[in-house]
Amino acid sequence: MNAFLDSISGDARAARHSVVKDSIADVLRALLSILQCKNGPLVKHGIKCGIEVKVAIPCATALNLLISNLSATSERAIMEALKETDISIRIVGNIKDFAIGAKKIEYFEEMASLLSTILLRWPSSRFPVFNDVEFMNGLANMHTRMDSSIQPVLLKLYTSLALCDSVAKKLIEDGKVFLQMVVQAMGKSNPYDVRIEGFRLAQCLLRSQENCLKVVDLCGEALVDAIDCGMRETGLSSNKMGTTMYHGCIIESKGIKAVVLLVQRCLSNDIHVERPDVASHLHSTFHERSCCWIGKEDWEGSDVLLFYGLWSLAEFLHQCGLLQDNPRQFTREVTNIKAQLVSKLNETFSSTSFSPGVKWYVSYILSYFGFYGFPNEFAKRIGESLNKEEYKDLRLIVANEDSVSVHGVILAVRCPSLLPPEVLSSSKSSKEVTDKFAGETMREVRLSSRVDYEALLLLLEYVYLGCLHAGEEALKKLKILAKRCNLQPLLRMLYRQCPKWGTLFPSLNLTSSLDSAGSCFSYGLLLDQILLDILRLHVIGVILCFLFHPCLFP
Repeated sequence: MNAFLDSISGDARAARHSVVKDSIADVLRALLSILQCKNGPLVKHGIKCGIEVKVAIPCATALNLLISNLSATSERAIMEALKETDISIRIVGNIKDFAIGAKKIEYFEEMASLLSTILLRWPSSRFPVFNDVEFMNGLANMHTRMDSSIQPVLLKLYTSLALCDSVAKKLIEDGKVFLQMVVQAMGKSNPYDVRIEGFRLAQCLLRSQENCLKVVDLCGEALVDAIDCGMRETGLSSNKMGTTMYHGCIIESKGIKAVVLLVQRCLSNDIHVERPDVASHLHSTFHERSCCWIGKEDWEGSDVLLFYGLWSLAEFLHQCGLLQDNPRQFTREVTNIKAQLVSKLNETFSSTSFSPGVKWYVSYILSYFGFYGFPNEFAKRIGESLNKEEYKDLRLIVANEDSVSVHGVILAVRCPSLLPPEVLSSSKSSKEVTDKFAGETMREVRLSSRVDYEALLLLLEYVYLGCLHAGEEALKKLKILAKRCNLQPLLRMLYRQCPKWGTLFPSLNLTSSLDSAGSCFSYGLLLDQILLDILRLHVIGVILCFLFHPCLFP
């Protein structure tokens, strides 16, 4: 085994030689037989146990080298061989022996390194390893009383596990002790190889915004200090620029104009850049081996340039306070194309090709132009009935006797908190009147004296259309009403809270109108919309049939 190692050590090409490749199965069998011999005669004699360790270490080293240099064509066959032998589980068992003091440090280092390589190459092997509670507790005990010599390999093992997002979340949830170990490993007092593995592990833990926020909450200051220290040592860090100076540079250099024009070009399909194109150095095998990960592409979308352009514009607006009634902060060019920009941004809502993240940032940006909410095509059709009296069955009356008629089923589904509990039930306790213009029977509902009529009209605009348009002066009372009605997505926009990564984009969902929430109201409006949709589909079907099968038409 030592001779085999000598032949491939120090030369990556040797590991790819056909003779070496043909030896993989023999090396695998040799290692497996050693790992399985716990109850065999070797264990009965102390001196032979020493022989077992001496043979196991070069076996593990050899297999580690071979797996690390596998080609794509031979990887599948080796993976199947590893599955058949359950080698990862057997390595876990031997690492447990080390945890209780039954093996030497050298043995742990080689076995842990081999397990890391297996976990890195084959994501499916991570779950059974992480699911072994005894094993994970053993690792936790090791890093709390860590010997400096095993730090690099232990950190590497954690990194291979943390490539699974479920594992990363669980490690973070375990609390400060684990995260303190990671931050300490990144410190400048540690050897170079320890710091490198510490930074790699931190990179895995911080890949999603959700995980990042949790880590920052637990040890943000220490983490930033460790990263800043590493950057200073490599000359990547510079003196901090004051916030005011930073904002001034952006505005004077027309940075906002550049970002706005970039977003416009992306929305016009002039530019489309995917993540690997813009950051190919980050698109490594290391990240391709991730699992259980909600990819950034799912929320950011495939056009990374559009997403980060919108994010940058949102940050400019947030940090610089560029409100529409403060034109001095806008460059002349941006002010001139504001209407065009708003029009382009609104187009994203009528398309299904944009990701949730893009739509969230569009909504956020539009809030600075007086547009609040989340429009869509279905809401637009429902919204057409807001100014029509047909099928309206509720009249909302405020303290000064101003009133507005609405469709009870829409309000019951979209904003039930606005209505008294007795109205949502099948009870007919509220007063009924007949509208002299529409001829419809309506139930009158008197709202709280604290409900402002103008704020109510704006709220109904959001309930029907999914969005509203309002000036800054109207927002104060609307915020109070939206808060009482517990309309959280709308409140995020009214208070201009930055989007949270991974949050689903709100949609107009009226399915609950079919249950008890809407059972006491008229379904006329919804039935009309359903029938219109069916009619549209029927007409489209006839047209397509005529185009492709004209012989059917005389």
